[in-house]
Amino acid sequence: MDQQKLIALLMQREYVPGEWLSAQLGVTRDGVRKAVEELRQAGWAVESAQGRGYRLVAPENAVWPSRIRARLRTSWAGRRIDYFDQTGSTNQIARELGAQSPELAPHGTLVVADEQTAGRGRMDRTWQSRPGASALMSLLLRPRALPPAEATNIVLIAALAVCDACRSFGADALIKWPNDIVCGGKKLCGMLLDMSADMDVVRFAVVGVGLNISDCPRSPELTHAGCLEEAAGCALDRAEVIARFLEAFERYYDLWVQSGPPAILAPYAARCVTLGSRVRVAGLNDAFEGEALRVTPDGSLAVRTDDGLETIVRAGDVSVRGVMGYV
Repeated sequence: MDQQKLIALLMQREYVPGEWLSAQLGVTRDGVRKAVEELRQAGWAVESAQGRGYRLVAPENAVWPSRIRARLRTSWAGRRIDYFDQTGSTNQIARELGAQSPELAPHGTLVVADEQTAGRGRMDRTWQSRPGASALMSLLLRPRALPPAEATNIVLIAALAVCDACRSFGADALIKWPNDIVCGGKKLCGMLLDMSADMDVVRFAVVGVGLNISDCPRSPELTHAGCLEEAAGCALDRAEVIARFLEAFERYYDLWVQSGPPAILAPYAARCVTLGSRVRVAGLNDAFEGEALRVTPDGSLAVRTDDGLETIVRAGDVSVRGVMGYV
């Protein structure tokens, strides 16, 4: 029997009925009992309860599906969760799931990992994380009739959701346009949006989130990185952080679908440290400074330059005075 498959099945729920395991594994109930005993002998803590089934005892602070689901109150976000001890990129796995049918990988499928070896951020930057210290996840979305030009709103929704999740633990988190989460001038989180689209419609989108929870990368190049526990002033359960992110994301996403971009722009603006601040914009071909005015309905940033002109920034590096080293 494939022990890894059995472990993955046991991670899915708090208690897993033996009959269901038997059907999933294609073995008898006695075969399930023997396989569970082999896991115990290999060092796994597996409990059994009459009438309930088997329970794989999770390590403290694990991000197993069963631990996230036990804390989750959503209708569709995170209803399917795929967990990996280690993977190259959760976004890549979510993209592969997106290419499958919606029946196999539905809207709201979450991919979560303890460790990423090839995580990416905006502008193809490397995202570093220590195993077991971050929330590393990607959410698969299947929007209905969404033009590609409007998909950037998903980034704003994700930023709002992470910001709200951080604030729910007492951290004074804010958003640095478009999707960096900062607190005390340090960056706690980065995000990346991938999508597959035809000319006029998005087939699926994947929003990847890397949130430093109990530790942050330490290197000369990352002096402005921070972590949520430091910002909140208390120890946190990663599964609880992920559950709160999913709940906030579902709430804002549904609001956006029902009422359009204005419904999310107001709360986004209220949390955006960029707006009203002195900014420095570095694009592909030029750089300029000015004052950030507002976020447009398509998620772009309106900036008044020093010569009094208003320009729309759709991409590029935007530094905010007083945040992450810009003085």
